[in-house]
Amino acid sequence: MNQRIPSCQRSVVVQPFLSQDFVTGLPTIPDTYLPQEVEDKMVEAVLTVPGISRVLYDRTAKPPGTTKWELFDLRSLLRQMISARSIG
Repeated sequence: MNQRIPSCQRSVVVQPFLSQDFVTGLPTIPDTYLPQEVEDKMVEAVLTVPGISRVLYDRTAKPPGTTKWELFDLRSLLRQMISARSIG
């Protein structure tokens, strides 16, 4: 029997989208706009960061979706984790 064990680690949301003006955009569809191999490599790279247990995709069009806050939070999180790793 497969048991789900809760994780106290962080999740990261990846939001690949196409835009010409960064005001509007469409989510990428794997193997249509972005090769699946590229998305797989993004996930693999994120999962190498200590403290991250899962990667989620946000396929929301823009608008109504937003991009800037997710990007800022990911940068801050990665900086904190790298800093903590170098200290410990």
